[in-house]
Amino acid sequence: MNLTGEQIQALAEGLTIPLVVEGREYVMVSREVYERVKQVLEDDPRSTYPAAMKAWDAEGSPEDETLYQDVE
Repeated sequence: MNLTGEQIQALAEGLTIPLVVEGREYVMVSREVYERVKQVLEDDPRSTYPAAMKAWDAEGSPEDETLYQDVE
């Protein structure tokens, strides 16, 4: 498979490259991105939930109605 310069640059920047092979859609990512996503998908949700909630609370939570005042 040959990649264009733009595709190589996109991968180097951590972006994805959409591909269609024989009518099926794929997404090419760097190994680093793949390993991070794989780890998240394989983790027990009970171990990642507290960290996700802590990060969410740092930015505000759904209960913080001030975040949603402009949304209708």
